[in-house]
Amino acid sequence: MGRRGDKETISLVLLAFLEQRTWQQSELAKHVGVSRRALVRALKYLKLKNDDLEREPDHPHVYWSVPSSWFAGAIAFKDRDLADLARLLHRTPRGAMRERLLRLSSASTPPLQNTSSVEAILTQPLSAEAETQLSRLEDSIVGSFVVRVQFTGSSGDPASLSVHSILLDRQRLIATCHRENRLKWYRLNGILSVGVDSRERYRPATEAQLGQFLRHSVDDHHSGEPPTRSVFRARRSVAEWLQDRLPFAEASVNGDAVVLTAHTSGLTALAQLLVSLGNAVTIETPELRLLVAQLARAALDANG
Repeated sequence: MGRRGDKETISLVLLAFLEQRTWQQSELAKHVGVSRRALVRALKYLKLKNDDLEREPDHPHVYWSVPSSWFAGAIAFKDRDLADLARLLHRTPRGAMRERLLRLSSASTPPLQNTSSVEAILTQPLSAEAETQLSRLEDSIVGSFVVRVQFTGSSGDPASLSVHSILLDRQRLIATCHRENRLKWYRLNGILSVGVDSRERYRPATEAQLGQFLRHSVDDHHSGEPPTRSVFRARRSVAEWLQDRLPFAEASVNGDAVVLTAHTSGLTALAQLLVSLGNAVTIETPELRLLVAQLARAALDANG
């Protein structure tokens, strides 16, 4: 067995009881990495300080236990886990909540990264108001309650929403609009206020419904219309960019081009996406080709 100081042994014993409420004495000594004598000395000290620690002999073994309420509301991290936690925190939106948790984690471990490396991880900043709004949206998903959300540019009443998914990296959320009774995309950075709507009952969405909604969306847009099939060819230089925005489109290589087949709800958003690519895309579906041509002519007329 290794040799440790009494303070370090006590800390490791406390951590062990947070991970597992009952230990066989010999297994606990092995887990902590100390001799039986050093372990018993630490356990006796803890027993003196806290009567909740129970010793139960069962020849030839001895068991030590703590109740489930021991250290209620607390959680312990090993150094390597704390480093991973801090790493994940650095990847989250910047705001007061992130900074508070980073201070707590850095108080227990040496600095994990120097200032220049932290600044290299650039994330979306969140104001205190935006953090509060995001927390309310998250709580509404967990608690299955309806929220009333006021959006910028909306002069009418706030929208009653049953929120299902929050896509932070895309600054979007997916929710059931109670006015239209369908799934819709909403911009997180377009929210002015979030409140609870106690008059409405939460309308759940199944995993299959959300998956279908995502598959038929185009660049975070869904018209609510039934999906239609569209086929178009794209130069390889732009095909990867297109596939990022149409992740569920089927793709096949044909010479120097990639043939993409998409099943999308609402051709307008797809046409707006394709018209920006000019002659790098050739459209085979007549209805979509006509819509792209109309958008291109309108742009020329407006800027001719």
